[in-house]
Amino acid sequence: MQTIELLYFVDTLALGGIQSLLKEYIDHFPKGQINVTILTLDEDPPSPLEIELQKK
Repeated sequence: MQTIELLYFVDTLALGGIQSLLKEYIDHFPKGQINVTILTLDEDPPSPLEIELQKK
């Protein structure tokens, strides 16, 4: 089975509408079949959402 690579770009990972939707999508992706990379402009310390997504 081929792995799908996804790249998402969002301006920040502070909790907001787009970020919440992105988190829901990632939560429902099949495990091991999709690799997700998130590119942001954040330079601040990691937000709680960023920490949660890094664990996945």
